[in-house]
Amino acid sequence: ALMTTTEVENYPGFRNGITGPELMDEMREQALRFGADLRMEDVDAVDLTGPVKSVTVDGETFQARSVILAMGAAARHLGVPGEDT
Repeated sequence: ALMTTTEVENYPGFRNGITGPELMDEMREQALRFGADLRMEDVDAVDLTGPVKSVTVDGETFQARSVILAMGAAARHLGVPGEDT
């Protein structure tokens, strides 16, 4: 949903607002700067128990102390008059 947001007015650090795609780019660049391993994959399995987390993708298991899973989002339309679809 953030990628399709035209203006984010209430995010700290951006006093004049920022578009959703621009904010996503800023977050991505910051994560890369600090050494994050960003992947766009379909995950087969996760194990979030214990101090070391596991994520399995195409038979390969990755382990880390922290994992961020971004599931994506889509708007739910009600089908009422005046709603943009």
